[in-house]
Amino acid sequence: MVALLLTQGEIDGVLHNQAVAFFATTAVNRVHWQGSDLAWLPNSDRSFVENKRVLRNLAVACVAYMSCINLTLARVDPREKVQKRRVKEGRPPLLSYYLVEVAAAYRHAGEGSGQGEQHGWRYDVMGHFRRLPSGRLIWVRPHQRGLAHDLYVPSVRVVE
Repeated sequence: MVALLLTQGEIDGVLHNQAVAFFATTAVNRVHWQGSDLAWLPNSDRSFVENKRVLRNLAVACVAYMSCINLTLARVDPREKVQKRRVKEGRPPLLSYYLVEVAAAYRHAGEGSGQGEQHGWRYDVMGHFRRLPSGRLIWVRPHQRGLAHDLYVPSVRVVE
């Protein structure tokens, strides 16, 4: 996937959501839904409906990721020198874009007290969402556990 466009708007008091996925092959996939219901899908083809459901779930996951308290968006503007050169050469100027920056891991009182089980080896932990006792959602970066051990057992995941 090259780009994912997410939009949300209200029409006649009803909230409408849309996700559009653009692929390097020039293929485009679009899904539109109201609330969490995809019942409007006119096609009964199972793979068609599943494809739309996967795109909707990706959009919802992206919005949840961007809503975490330890994430910030940093705007990146192309350098002025590069922009001037592009205009001089007759090419369109580059657009600004945003980078998602993950802040340092948040630790609340009582975390890391060492009351868990001992690890027998080092292993990978996937990045994941964590809900804090306050109810706020944060993103925990991928990391390793069991760092006191030399033996490393890599995680193997199958993606279908």
